[in-house]
Amino acid sequence: MKPLLILLLCCLAVGVHSTSDEKKNQVFQEFLRGAFSDELFTCSMRHKLYYHPECEMRSTMLYNRMQEKPLTDYNAHRYRTSCMRIDRCFFPMSCSPDKETAIVGYELEKFCGLEVFTKSVFAECAKKLEERDSECYKKWAPYPEVTVRNYREEDETKEAKRIKEYCNRYFGENLCMEKEVMETCGEEDWNTLRSHLMNINQWFMDCHLPYRTRPNKFGPLEPEATF
Repeated sequence: MKPLLILLLCCLAVGVHSTSDEKKNQVFQEFLRGAFSDELFTCSMRHKLYYHPECEMRSTMLYNRMQEKPLTDYNAHRYRTSCMRIDRCFFPMSCSPDKETAIVGYELEKFCGLEVFTKSVFAECAKKLEERDSECYKKWAPYPEVTVRNYREEDETKEAKRIKEYCNRYFGENLCMEKEVMETCGEEDWNTLRSHLMNINQWFMDCHLPYRTRPNKFGPLEPEATF
């Protein structure tokens, strides 16, 4: 076969493979935007039977990465990018009857929803609050204690009491975080913290809170993060 023809066939093969990958990723992102839109935070039978290979593969890769490379100030924003790409996978996985799958979903909900947020989006304000050395922030920091609804004690009375205590401290004792953040960092940082915690509250205890939810969870996708 002539060299020019071989080169042309190789280029076509690479182009087809690249287009195939792009299409696959586009389909996956469309799936994430549409999956469970009507029952996203209700651990239903549909969630328990849910299985999406790419969702599970990407989530497991992120879970393994967070074990190998602990969260730091340096890599927090890259972790945030990875979390944003697949965060709709986590809750359905935490509902899985398979214990290992459920643990991956549960741990990623906490890691992405609380730890990564505190180290990236809320990092500057968190540092100011630490320097201020307020009792409210010290008792609350670095983020509220939570439990995922699918992982609770079998004793319903004990669990109800524990959830109530968590909910009462979700924004600090007597909602003291509002005052602390407003005075230390300003209204914009308070709105960011409040909106984020209200959104992820649906993943966790589903507390009844005296604030309105602002749906800002899914922003524009950034390029794939590299570590």
